[in-house]
Amino acid sequence: MLDLPLVAWLTAIWILLWGTLSWANLVNGIVVAVCLCLAFPLPAVDIGLRLRPLGILRLAVYLLYDMFSSSVEVTRQIFAKGPYHAAVVAVPLRVRSDLMLTATAVAVSNVPGGSVIEVRRSTATLFLHVLDADDPGEIESARRQVWRMEELVARAFGTAEDIAHAARPYRKGTPAVTTLHDVEEALLTASLVMILVAGALLLYRIWYGPSMLDRAVALDVAAALIVAGIGVKAAHDGDGSTSP
Repeated sequence: MLDLPLVAWLTAIWILLWGTLSWANLVNGIVVAVCLCLAFPLPAVDIGLRLRPLGILRLAVYLLYDMFSSSVEVTRQIFAKGPYHAAVVAVPLRVRSDLMLTATAVAVSNVPGGSVIEVRRSTATLFLHVLDADDPGEIESARRQVWRMEELVARAFGTAEDIAHAARPYRKGTPAVTTLHDVEEALLTASLVMILVAGALLLYRIWYGPSMLDRAVALDVAAALIVAGIGVKAAHDGDGSTSP
């Protein structure tokens, strides 16, 4: 059986290649497209997409409501007294298909305050940025919102198997949380180690040379390392007054 959309697409490409829309090019394009489809038939591929009107309507309504409520909450947090300690939370999904994983990540990212930092396909896990990580209730609420979005996406575009997986109970357990303070400490530590290693190499070059030009270049780079060390110290203390 011929794939009519593929035939139409190949015909359009044939006409574009010839650069002229004419009956001859149209007929020749259809003939060539039909011959290609018969000579090289493509296997049927099911991407798992199902269009469910009621599910799509529910997803659209929920997205609009979530966008409005999240915008109000983010605005409140901006004008409220802080500071807020943000974090990155790992949220394991129940549906593991690529389509559902991508659609859920896109839907979550469209909501203010719901930035998806990373998507790990091997474990079907979303890594979500949470603004107020000091409150354990906020972290759990963010996880449940992602799971709710996953279920609505599955009921709008998923197969029966996807819907069954999305209806399963949430995975219990302590969520993996990485605060931005931990990330900053790790980066500052790595920066300090690299500065120390570079300093040791520069001392070697200054001592052993072998030429005066090598020693002069090493001294010049040493000045840049000192500035970098001052920057790391300022970042660690949270005090920019010592920065050059």
